[in-house]
Amino acid sequence: MKKLSIYVLLIALVATVFSGCKKSSSSSNSSNADFYFVGKIDASDAKFEVTSTSDFSTSTSAHGLSATPPDTTLYSYEGGVYNSVDPDDIPSVGLNFQTISWVDYSQADSIFLNSFTTGSKSFILTEDLGPNGVSIIYRGTALSYFTSIGGTGITQPASSYVNVISVDKFPATFGVDPYVVVKADIKAVLYEYDFLGVLTGNTVNIEGTIKVPITKTL
Repeated sequence: MKKLSIYVLLIALVATVFSGCKKSSSSSNSSNADFYFVGKIDASDAKFEVTSTSDFSTSTSAHGLSATPPDTTLYSYEGGVYNSVDPDDIPSVGLNFQTISWVDYSQADSIFLNSFTTGSKSFILTEDLGPNGVSIIYRGTALSYFTSIGGTGITQPASSYVNVISVDKFPATFGVDPYVVVKADIKAVLYEYDFLGVLTGNTVNIEGTIKVPITKTL
């Protein structure tokens, strides 16, 4: 009777261990890739990983808008993950950071690196000399989706967020511009715009974790 009780206890213990492992692995948005987006797009699972065997690559871009020099300049830096083989058919996801800084070219690199911090970020409502913030970009077809675009008055639901988990900073080296690697949890409603910047009425819900490099090219 004692041997039977021990046998039943061992079976229950093994079942508990396997049940716990299955639950933890199915709820993770993590990835072992250097760069990625893992999450959901309109409730469908999405995993875009940049590895040596995948079709995905990273992209980075920047632009600047000067006010009255040398007062302030608006810088917009974007990092994304996209399909380098067929970018029109397979979606891409990008994270854009907008920051305003005083023009001081002797300290441009440090200004760039210091503009990226961890924590919760506000969404950009207009692409002009307004508050610092972030926006999310998604491209699944010929048209693009944004959390906001200048002049449309689009706002995000209270449940939307961008929370930067980590920022790894890499100062400039010979022949290489300074760059950062940003990891963030995101959730938002994205709005589709046509080629003239007019809302089409279509939306995409996106939620997950993104890790991308962003390089100072300005």
